[in-house]
Amino acid sequence: MCCIFSTGFTKLPIMDITSKLPALFYKKVGELFYAIAAIDNRVRKEEYLSFKNSLNSYGNLFEAIETDKSLAPVDILESAFKQAYQKEKDPETCFEDFVKYKRNNPELFTVARNKVVWDTANLIANSFSKVNKSEIILLQKLKMIFQGS
Repeated sequence: MCCIFSTGFTKLPIMDITSKLPALFYKKVGELFYAIAAIDNRVRKEEYLSFKNSLNSYGNLFEAIETDKSLAPVDILESAFKQAYQKEKDPETCFEDFVKYKRNNPELFTVARNKVVWDTANLIANSFSKVNKSEIILLQKLKMIFQGS
């Protein structure tokens, strides 16, 4: 299993994570998580539950978004995941959209935020049996993106 960060829920420096982020940040990250779950052409219940559990663990680390104080970041993440699933979005397209967003907004992706995204992606991929070939390839791509390659 490839890993650039340790997996599991690690306490992170709050200051590095909780600065306010635009709603689009959460939407693209939610779609990335969908892409990880759906890359093998099926989103399993275990993958979705791992995603939800990670939201419960990390959700309090994010403040309300800039554009609408009534929207919780975890709600945007979950909504983006569900919408991508319901619309049967292509996982590769969701992944590439995330990559473009990250490249266009590098200041939003701190080391701590990257760790939260990486840990969650790994939890989703590892939630059902073993990580399959499609997930390994997508995680490798994500690893290279986070390493700046």
